[in-house]
Amino acid sequence: MVRTEHSIQFDVEVDDNGNVVLPASVVERLGAKRGSKLHLRLTAEKLNAALIQRMVTEEEVERIGRIQLEERDNVLRFLAAEGRLAKNKKFHRRGGGFSH
Repeated sequence: MVRTEHSIQFDVEVDDNGNVVLPASVVERLGAKRGSKLHLRLTAEKLNAALIQRMVTEEEVERIGRIQLEERDNVLRFLAAEGRLAKNKKFHRRGGGFSH
């Protein structure tokens, strides 16, 4: 019996025609057959300007995701919120007794 997975993360490239092809091995691991319906989430590997300005790299996003067992979207939201809090004077006054 083939063990199927409910969720698989992998990288693909957009071809010259703008198509994204699912590798046969991925389809097999999902246990999908011809005509099966799949729900896909596609994420472009781009960081927004605020994160780039803070010197956040793709490698750091991946590392945090692996350590925290979080999806990329959640890591990006966390990093964006962290940046907003770092600039928030009221937040710093409330947390004044805490050290880094």
